[in-house]
Amino acid sequence: MQHFFFVLNIYTLSSWECWWYSVTYSQRPLVEMYQLLALPLACTVAWALTSRLKSVIVFSALTLLCTLNIFQIWQFMQGIIDGERMTKTYYWRVFLKTTATDEDRQYLEVSYTNDWPEYFNDKKNNYTRKEVLNLNFEKATDKNITDTIGYESNKCLMLNSEFAFSPSYSQEYKNISEKKHIWVRATAKVFPITDPKESNASLVLSFNSKGRMYKYKATDIYESGFKPGQWNTITVDYMSPYVRHGYDKLDIYFWNMGSGIILIDDFKAEIFEPIVEY
Repeated sequence: MQHFFFVLNIYTLSSWECWWYSVTYSQRPLVEMYQLLALPLACTVAWALTSRLKSVIVFSALTLLCTLNIFQIWQFMQGIIDGERMTKTYYWRVFLKTTATDEDRQYLEVSYTNDWPEYFNDKKNNYTRKEVLNLNFEKATDKNITDTIGYESNKCLMLNSEFAFSPSYSQEYKNISEKKHIWVRATAKVFPITDPKESNASLVLSFNSKGRMYKYKATDIYESGFKPGQWNTITVDYMSPYVRHGYDKLDIYFWNMGSGIILIDDFKAEIFEPIVEY
């Protein structure tokens, strides 16, 4: 019965989306199991005391495990064991080590960040690239398509108070990548007809889980210093968050939240997948 409870409790505590419970060594909720686990530990000690051989085996094992635990707590305090980014490969590379090299740290899981803006830089060619969105609106026939001032083409998309949203890229993560993380680069040509402040338009990238958004990032064209009456280029890099479910959707779109008018052309998005993940 105790074995069943132990396995079930471990499974339950590890089934949350944030299963590592922030930056910690081990899992804090396991502390509540100590009072129950003390009973089988006491039975094991009582059993071991019935013979010298049993005592040597049991107390040697307990001593080694306690020593390893204390040493790994020290590793955690020294930053050798990471509280969020541990991988199996990295764990064994630093096992019983008093330092971690830069080469060792390459085997940590990628560092998820909420810093903004983000910049993707793949100098070591560790990522593959694929284009997932390319809209020049040449074949579009929607009412908010204009053919007067396209960027190196005849047509472009017009966003105003009536047509606030551009066509979007919306795809479930399981259909985008099997990797734990990706980088996204969205680019477009933007032509503010009026003062960019009036349009209050943004290029939006976010993830959607069961109708709720997370890691919502909106890059405002006004804050980007775009000038009216000319074509401007907007480029946004976005690293995926820790994706909660395979069916969570990545959304990329323009949103004109004001009364001004902007034109959009050459709206593109690229996905960068890591070649190797640990």
